[in-house]
Amino acid sequence: MSYDNGGLNMDLTLRLLGTGAAEGYPSHWCMCEHCMWARDYGGRNIRRSSAVLLDERILIDFPADIFMQLQLHSLDIFMIDHIIISHGHGDHFHTNTFRWRYGEDSSQKDAMTRLPFRIGTISPLHIYASRENIESIKATLTFGPEDRFGLVFHKLRPGESFEVYGIQVTPLLSSHKVAGDTAFNFVFRKSGTSLLYLVDSDMLLPETWSALENAEVDMVVAECTAWNMDDRLSAGHMNLAKLQLTWNEALARKVVRPCSKLVLTHLSHLSPPHDLLTGVPLDVDNVVVGFDGMVLQV
Repeated sequence: MSYDNGGLNMDLTLRLLGTGAAEGYPSHWCMCEHCMWARDYGGRNIRRSSAVLLDERILIDFPADIFMQLQLHSLDIFMIDHIIISHGHGDHFHTNTFRWRYGEDSSQKDAMTRLPFRIGTISPLHIYASRENIESIKATLTFGPEDRFGLVFHKLRPGESFEVYGIQVTPLLSSHKVAGDTAFNFVFRKSGTSLLYLVDSDMLLPETWSALENAEVDMVVAECTAWNMDDRLSAGHMNLAKLQLTWNEALARKVVRPCSKLVLTHLSHLSPPHDLLTGVPLDVDNVVVGFDGMVLQV
C-alpha cells in the first residue's frame, strides 16, 4: 500500500506530542520531589502520554489525552488520516475514542434530531495495528454499521513495509510484553534519512537486531522509562544501563553511526524534571532529552 506525499517537505519532521510514561509526569498521586517540582514549575517538566507526529499527518499511538495534546500545540485532528499503533497498553492505545467517529453526512439541522456523535463528512482514517488491537477497536463500534465510522484497518506484520506520504514504514517485533498482543518498534525512512523508533522496548530481540543490521539510521527515538532503576525491576522497559548496552551494540552492528542522534522519551518521575537535567549519563556523542512539543528534523 502507498499514499502520495501530497507535496510535503522532503525532510522527515518529528514532533513529540507526549513524552511521559504511563503514569504521566508528575505521576498523578505522587509527592516525590520530582513530581512536586513538576507541579510547581510546569512547562517542559510536564509530560503527557506518549505520542509522536510525523510530517504533521501520521500519528504514532493514540492515548486518551491525544486531543488535549493536539490542542495545546495548535494542531488540527483533521490533518491526521493515518495512525500507527505500537501496542495495546492504555497509555498508547485508547480504543473508545474511535467510536465517537460514528455520525452522519447530513445537514446539522437534520442530524441533531437523531443525536449522532459526528455531523459532517470526514476523510477515511487509516489504522495500522496488530490483529488484536484492530479487533479491540471493532468491538467498540457498536452504534451502527462499521462503514459509518470511516475507519480503514491495516494489519501490521513484522518486516512487512508499507509507504505513507513518501515515508516507508517497517514494523519490527518489540521485546515489550503485552498480554495477548504483539508490540512493535518501527523504522521510518524518507528521502535518504531514517529513524528508528523504540517505544516501548526492552533490550532488542535477536530477530530485530538481524533486521536492523547495517541500517545506519540517522536518529533513534528511545524510551528510558526506568532511568536508573535496577535491571531486575525494569523488565519490559529501558533504563540507562540497558540503553547504553543497546547503543553500543547498535554501533557494532552499524545500526547507528557515531554521529546519529539519540532522543529520549517515555520518561517517568524516576528521571529528574526537565529543568533540572544537567546532562544524560550516557556515552553517546549526540543525545537529547525530549519534551512535549519538541520538533526535530531527521
